[in-house]
Amino acid sequence: MKLLSTCHPFHDLELIQNRLSDAFFRSSESNSESKDPLWEPIADTIEDEKAYHVALELPGLKREDIDVSVDGDWLQISGERKFPEKDSERKFRRVERFYGKFSRRFQIPKDADRSDVAAEFRDGLLQISISKKEEAQPRLIDIQVK
Repeated sequence: MKLLSTCHPFHDLELIQNRLSDAFFRSSESNSESKDPLWEPIADTIEDEKAYHVALELPGLKREDIDVSVDGDWLQISGERKFPEKDSERKFRRVERFYGKFSRRFQIPKDADRSDVAAEFRDGLLQISISKKEEAQPRLIDIQVK
């Protein structure tokens, strides 16, 4: 069990400022007429020898709530997390999760094979892999002895 934690006052103040800004300037329900995204899911981008990978956290969403596309040099991920339906028996006391439309764009590197893109969605994690072009992958060169 961790008893002590390191204090990062400026980081903590920035988090508080971001949360307050979100609370005052964003709607918790999406405006279906608006094309602007209301939130951005957090993501990791990773590169290995054979591919580029993007992992996005999308808890509570279903496969049909998410769209993934490649448009030229861009990987586009968008969708919507719908606000739970209101009823007379439940009152929301506090809402901290983001709802509404979301969108993320990632520039695809020049050595990526745009025709070899795979996406998998499991347990609220969307994982996308874009293979590198064959000529871009490292290879061993055979040394000739004469």
